[in-house]
Amino acid sequence: MAEDFTPYEREVGARITTAAALAEDDFSEPADLGFEPDNRYLSFEIVGEQDWPTNTRHQLWKRRFYVRSPRGTIGVVPWAGSRVIWPWEAAYGADLHRSEVESFLKEDEKKGRKK
Repeated sequence: MAEDFTPYEREVGARITTAAALAEDDFSEPADLGFEPDNRYLSFEIVGEQDWPTNTRHQLWKRRFYVRSPRGTIGVVPWAGSRVIWPWEAAYGADLHRSEVESFLKEDEKKGRKK
């Protein structure tokens, strides 16, 4: 199969590696990402979809799920492996989507007209 590559492609391919290969030997990725037995995430009970709040801003997070604190507060987890965002935190209701983005980049200098 290596015969199908040009010398340049073989050289570049030899330099490509994974992040795990650069880490120490005892490094291992978390296998559970925070999930625990008995339907729990980071020790909080995972809430079924029928009990999810109807916060439309959370629908941007396709892999989200919700957890319940011991006091009954519902928190959102945007994706597995992330932390729980509680209702009193600004990120819980933040709409991060922007249809237009204001640029803070400096415009290129225009060359003056030669006389």
